Amino acid sequence: LFLILFTPLKTLACSAFFCDGQTKYFAKNFDWGSGEGFVLKNKSGQTKFAYGLRGTNQAKWTSKYGSITFNQIGKEFPYGGMNEKGLVVEQLWMSESIYQNNNNHTISELEWIQYQLDNYANIDEVIDAIHNLTIKPIATIHYFIADRNGNSAVIDFVDGTTVVNKKQGNSQVITNETFLNSEQYFEVNKATIDKNSRTNFDRFCQIKNSLSNISIQNPAQAFEILSNSAENRKNYKTYWTVVYDLSSLTIYFKSFDNKSIKEINFATLDFQPNSSTVASKINKDNFELENYTFEMNEKLFKTSMKMMGVKMDEALGSTHQM
Repeated sequence: LFLILFTPLKTLACSAFFCDGQTKYFAKNFDWGSGEGFVLKNKSGQTKFAYGLRGTNQAKWTSKYGSITFNQIGKEFPYGGMNEKGLVVEQLWMSESIYQNNNNHTISELEWIQYQLDNYANIDEVIDAIHNLTIKPIATIHYFIADRNGNSAVIDFVDGTTVVNKKQGNSQVITNETFLNSEQYFEVNKATIDKNSRTNFDRFCQIKNSLSNISIQNPAQAFEILSNSAENRKNYKTYWTVVYDLSSLTIYFKSFDNKSIKEINFATLDFQPNSSTVASKINKDNFELENYTFEMNEKLFKTSMKMMGVKMDEALGSTHQM
């Protein structure tokens, strides 16, 4: 079904943080080699199945909650998103991840994100069910989750063991190293933070230090903190920055190719099973939902697979546009 080449993925880096104040903000820089993609509205009441990238016994489920996700590979393969209960699930590249084999239903690493958004309302529910699936990855990542109760957690996969670290204090930060290693690095280097460096550990320190000096009151402040740790190389940039306001169920986002900040208010959206399948291009001037067609999904799927050097069964992959 597939051939994994993934040379460009080895340089992937992202940065994210969650802060629990008067308003709860989750913010992420998506650093990558391409900025194309769609913001998708995912409906409740939909029966779904995992693609089956590796192994058999694929997971199957029916979505309880609707969500908004940011997708570059195609529907059901989100890079992150928030559901109508205020649960946020995001991923960041983590080259050393070795996933735990739970000897049960299998799912790929990006479909795992959609599964959590479809089924759970808060991080405790996600953590309680953390061993209910076995992740069979194409790319190795780790996860960052948060909810409207002000809780967050980083989920790492270390030597085949799932390691969950919940937020201590008012904020939590993660880049592309394990949470515990990042915290240890910060404790040693917090007095001499290199603000110009873009290594995983130094970006962690930059953001953690910024959060210690400010109480975020609005999305602009969240964007500013992430802008100070953004990438801007010739073929590798911070292509998306997304700020989730969990308190008001609102998402703000911008892209390198269109720097105007767009707003998505969940109160204006219909997630019912009989609603339309709609999406908006990430790089448009405005957030404008249009019918999401099979042809749009197929093009997105093929383009992303080609960019990443991955060959998959395109017909099977496109069936995830439901």
